Amino acid sequence: MANPSLAIEKTETRSSNKTGARAGLRTVSRIARYTIRRMIVLLATTAAAVLVTILVANFGGYVDEIMSNRIFESVGMMRMGGWLRDTEEPALSEIMQQTVWNMEEGAGLHEPFISRTMRWWWKGITIDWEQSPRWYRYSGIRETDNVRTIIMSSLGRTLFIFGTANLVLFFASVLIALSLTRRHLKWLDKLVVSLSPISSAPAWVFGVILYALMVRYLHFTTGGVFSSFPDEFRVVYIPIMLKQLLLPLLAIVLSGIFQSIYTWRMFFSIFATEPYVELAVAKGLPHRDIERKYLLRPVLPNLLTSFALLLIVLWQEVIVLEAVFDVQGIGSLFLSALRSYDTPMVVGLVVTFSYLLSITVFFLDILYAIVDPRVKSIEGGSTLQVGSQELFQRIRAWIKHRSVGIPAHIREQRRTERRAARRLEVERRSLSAIWQENREKVKNTWLLARQYPSILVSLCIILFLLGMSLYAIIAIPYQEAIALWRGDNNPWYRNPVMAAPAWTNFFRREKLPVTQVFNTRDESTERSINQLSEQTTETVYRFPFSYQADDFPQDLVIYFETAYDEKLPFISIVLFTPDGREIAVTSMTESAKTFFYYVSQDRNIWTGNFNRPERELFTDPQSDPENPVALKGDYTLQITAIVFEKDATVDAEVILMGKLYGLAGTDHRRRDLMIGLLWGAPIALAFGLLAAVGTSVSTMAIAAIGTWFGGWVDGIIQRITEINMVLPFFPVSLMIFVLYSKSFWVILGVTVALSIFGNAIKSYRAIFLQVKESPYMEAAIAYGAGNMRLIFRYMIPRVVVVLIPQLVILVPSYVFLEATLAFLGTSDPVLPTWGKIVNTGIAYGAWSNAYHLILAPIFFLMLTGFAFVLAGFSLERMLDPRLRKS
Repeated sequence: MANPSLAIEKTETRSSNKTGARAGLRTVSRIARYTIRRMIVLLATTAAAVLVTILVANFGGYVDEIMSNRIFESVGMMRMGGWLRDTEEPALSEIMQQTVWNMEEGAGLHEPFISRTMRWWWKGITIDWEQSPRWYRYSGIRETDNVRTIIMSSLGRTLFIFGTANLVLFFASVLIALSLTRRHLKWLDKLVVSLSPISSAPAWVFGVILYALMVRYLHFTTGGVFSSFPDEFRVVYIPIMLKQLLLPLLAIVLSGIFQSIYTWRMFFSIFATEPYVELAVAKGLPHRDIERKYLLRPVLPNLLTSFALLLIVLWQEVIVLEAVFDVQGIGSLFLSALRSYDTPMVVGLVVTFSYLLSITVFFLDILYAIVDPRVKSIEGGSTLQVGSQELFQRIRAWIKHRSVGIPAHIREQRRTERRAARRLEVERRSLSAIWQENREKVKNTWLLARQYPSILVSLCIILFLLGMSLYAIIAIPYQEAIALWRGDNNPWYRNPVMAAPAWTNFFRREKLPVTQVFNTRDESTERSINQLSEQTTETVYRFPFSYQADDFPQDLVIYFETAYDEKLPFISIVLFTPDGREIAVTSMTESAKTFFYYVSQDRNIWTGNFNRPERELFTDPQSDPENPVALKGDYTLQITAIVFEKDATVDAEVILMGKLYGLAGTDHRRRDLMIGLLWGAPIALAFGLLAAVGTSVSTMAIAAIGTWFGGWVDGIIQRITEINMVLPFFPVSLMIFVLYSKSFWVILGVTVALSIFGNAIKSYRAIFLQVKESPYMEAAIAYGAGNMRLIFRYMIPRVVVVLIPQLVILVPSYVFLEATLAFLGTSDPVLPTWGKIVNTGIAYGAWSNAYHLILAPIFFLMLTGFAFVLAGFSLERMLDPRLRKS
């Protein structure tokens, strides 16, 4: 006889298995529906983003122009190949014009603008441009390859190099943050927290520093990771490839490691105080189990978001990183296409970046649906339809409330009373009364700030940068700074080329020479005049000087100004050395009234013993010819001028070019870098502050309006945000600046316009949804406040104090954006900025040991980023009690 209890147990087991299977099927079905829905939404938003790109690119007719030029080029190549060889004019011209017209007709160039735009949109979304440029320097690319082929061949290099670096950064930061959670407030933990503000600098800044140090001293190479090696030799050159990969890897890791560790340490520290974690510790569970099951699992969605954001930043940052490290990927391909105005290639690459962003967001959504059961698909219609119904209900209720509950004349009376009360309050309050009312608040804020020395340090740095900006504007007015930076009227001829700052001589074992200037117009100049005849006069100028440097001068330059009618003056130059030698430098006659004489360019005095002519004049004859040494002592330069007319004159300015100059040194155009460093401060701060404030205020206002009205208003804002999220900000910005304008204000306006509908709008919306349901909002509505008053006087002020730290932290990102644009040569061409100096340092400084061109602007960029991020972090800790505890 069967056991009844056993049968019941089997039945329950089968029932539970069926229930589990049904639950699993529901989960799979939920994820499948969610996946399909997200795929459709992302495809639609990507298509809209591509359409926006096409409209931007073709608004000035650039796509039409490039297609028309290619048709003309094709017809010209056909003609050179022998087409219509036997045809004569005028039939030849008529046939060619008709052929061009037919080809333009086939390409759709004669269609209306909307029709052409849709045609280019389809080509853009499929990256199906027929021809590729004929000159790209990437190996393995043929002239017959189309745009899609070129992009795909370059994409692999980018993914391998920079994708590997971001994976290393992500896993290293999470593991180190977990270990620091066990070592809370130890020296290593404090060190990481202290270094976290330097992560405000993008990876290319660290790449420039590594380039200046490691390439010069350790002979590391960059670029051409795959293209320089054939297939059969790649295994042999693996060590060389690793060495070439090391610099990009180090740059990306250094730029994000401390900030990432700080962020995850903060998350883990907050979760470590949860009761369930403390219970696990009390039970004596191993640290590994606690970290894996109780710390990592709750923050898994945040980890996925962080990794996705790293990838999103990667797709934008590869452009400048590949420019720094000369990697032949899609970033450098994009820059080459921009500089050659190859619009189809530019559009194809922007679409590729958009696809990469969409794929990243898509996989992030799917992983969210898998790891977080709270993510469910929305049933019962689209968000836009549901939101519009809610809006109409809200409007009907609002109209009913206004028409029945509060009559119009009473509302107007209340508004009048409020305005009168505010005016009376403003008239009665004096500055002293305002100070008495707010003195206690200021005192409490100061006492709280004293608990965080970091905010005082950051405030001092910011005040220093503001003072530096104010001094630049007052001491060197804008027009004067622009004229000096452009080199109008050659104001820098007295300066040496690529000279180091003068103060560096205090730290050198071998002293470099300083520049010495002498002029025949100075009264102290020793001279003798001999009247050889009635019309002939000989004037001898003698310039004694002391030379005590260990290195050779950069050059000896003499600027002559002559005045005569017909007979050319005769000029001779002699140098008397400390050891008693007399060196005849040159003798000449020159027809020009003003001219320069450079010893370094005079090959007549070069004996071949040394590699530069100016060394011949200052070399100790007793030194080894292979390692010449400068002869120290007292020199005398003698200039003899003989004129053959009664009123003729010869004046000279002697410039013994040293290798040091001023506080900041010079560049390859002899410009004083102090102008660029000083004026770089107001430009960087103005761009960063205006962009940060403009973006934050606009985003906050739009989010508040969408949250308050809801419905279709909020739906439209969210759809625009989704389109903007898959629209690659940096490539689109570069495309606009190159094709249209590089003006400072255009760059600022485009930056703000493309940043308004970013990820921040969703964060603000989440905060305003909570504020919207607050009791004081209901009281304000009952009091009769209008919509705009509710938004700007009740909603936004409620959260603005909490959002101030984020605004402060946002400033360095725009400062570095301006520097990045200047570094790439796509900023305002007349403004002296820090990014332009870095670009000059990369182009000219590394090979000539002029590292001040790189280190000085990088220092100020890092200092600016450090100050604002440190201030933002400090404000976050002051305003958030949870961060104070962690």
